[in-house]
Amino acid sequence: LPSVILRQIAEGSELAVVEAMKMQNVLRASRVGKVKKVLVQAGTSVQADEIMIEFEEDAKPAAKA
Repeated sequence: LPSVILRQIAEGSELAVVEAMKMQNVLRASRVGKVKKVLVQAGTSVQADEIMIEFEEDAKPAAKA
């Protein structure tokens, strides 16, 4: 059951931590936008190339300080 989030994220923001072969891999945002949907739940097994998070690209990039 997908969760709709619509949360603003910055480039480099931590989105999820995926454990594979007892190693934790941090997934980070490659650009500014919004998390549109989270398609998996914590603790769920995922397959290679499975879509876990859907994004809505921000129309205007955030200004850097």
